Amino acid sequence: MTEKIEIVKEIAKKAGELLLRYYNQDYSIDIKNDDPEDFVTEADKKSEELIISELKRYFPEHGFLGEESFLGGKIDKDYVWVIDPMDNTKGFVKKSGDFSVQIGLCYQGKVILGIVYLPALDQMYYAEKSEGAFLNGEKIKVSSINKISKFKSMSSSRILKDEGLKKLYDKVGCANELVGGAGKKICLVAQGKIELVIYKANSAKEWDYCAPGIILTEAGGRISLSDGSEVLFNRGKEDYNLAIVASNNVVHDKVLKILKE
Repeated sequence: MTEKIEIVKEIAKKAGELLLRYYNQDYSIDIKNDDPEDFVTEADKKSEELIISELKRYFPEHGFLGEESFLGGKIDKDYVWVIDPMDNTKGFVKKSGDFSVQIGLCYQGKVILGIVYLPALDQMYYAEKSEGAFLNGEKIKVSSINKISKFKSMSSSRILKDEGLKKLYDKVGCANELVGGAGKKICLVAQGKIELVIYKANSAKEWDYCAPGIILTEAGGRISLSDGSEVLFNRGKEDYNLAIVASNNVVHDKVLKILKE
């Protein structure tokens, strides 16, 4: 691992400590996108300010794409940090503990480094291109299960009222549990705890996939658009017009084929 990832791990910990200071006290809560379950808090904003400020100290020549400050448009830099200052704010507000800080680094649109830190659980997932994936210093890898009927999958509670998302999971037909946070779900695939996560088109955003995406691929898994193409970043558009599939890679193409039927 390079010195770069050690720097970012420390920054993620600082952001996590900030979030925990807010976690058990009163704070303001706003709603985004007219969605009663799409929260943003003062903690989200302060976390992003801290992360970008710290990254700029070490990497002033890089670009920065943060969830709370994104205004649209592609950043004209080769190296761009893609930041989710608090993935699963809903879990933060509801005190579930499974919220995370996510920091990914892209080079010309391809992710090369990622950290997902769950401060309430003190779990630090991280990976760097060609260096493997780790959880709290221990190397992790995806499961080797090769039968979809034996797959375990996870989706958010949105599936209970989102027919489009439910239809995608029903097509595959594997066991499904509910858990919040894109980062945590993808990292659980990387860890070998589950085998599949699906997101419908135009739902989650670039910052939801960037950091956990490289953790998954470095653990032996795969994340792709539903047509099999690579998930790229800093495209000037925050979401994707195709579904996204994250799996243990054993029968990834077969899952894609099923979803197209």
